[in-house]
Amino acid sequence: MFLLANWPFTMLVIMPVNKPLMAMMPQEAGAINRTLLYRWGTLHGVRSMLGSAA
Repeated sequence: MFLLANWPFTMLVIMPVNKPLMAMMPQEAGAINRTLLYRWGTLHGVRSMLGSAA
């Protein structure tokens, strides 16, 4: 169950955060991108815990 939860969590929660980060040019990095990167890290931690629980 936890293993299957990774896929929708990634697609529905992490991907909307990942897309703007991937579109960012390094020269454009700023506070908003730092916030997105921090959020991405937190969400990826949740994804890792789901994998560990499986």
